[in-house]
Amino acid sequence: KKVQDVYDDEKTNEWIREHKHYEGETSIKFINTSYGALHKKIKTNKFDLLISLSAGIITKHCVPFLEEDGIFFVNDSHSDAKVAFLHPSLKLLAYYDDTEELFKT
Repeated sequence: KKVQDVYDDEKTNEWIREHKHYEGETSIKFINTSYGALHKKIKTNKFDLLISLSAGIITKHCVPFLEEDGIFFVNDSHSDAKVAFLHPSLKLLAYYDDTEELFKT
């Protein structure tokens, strides 16, 4: 429920509209489901952003749903960031440095 509130927030949507790198309308949808069951819950097959936080090792389930140059935002609580780093169709854009508390590219 808390995650859905973030995506429903007008300030969040305003920030996204101001910082997006594409033409056209922004469409945001939070789908609370397992990535393995995602294909049953959506009508489209591709997304420009997928977020996985503490979801387990799900990279192989996510890659087919990413647009070309899409972003897979993943943490490493279950070593999935390491799996994503080694995936041949993904490239590392940034990582979070806990010591300095910032993203590094």
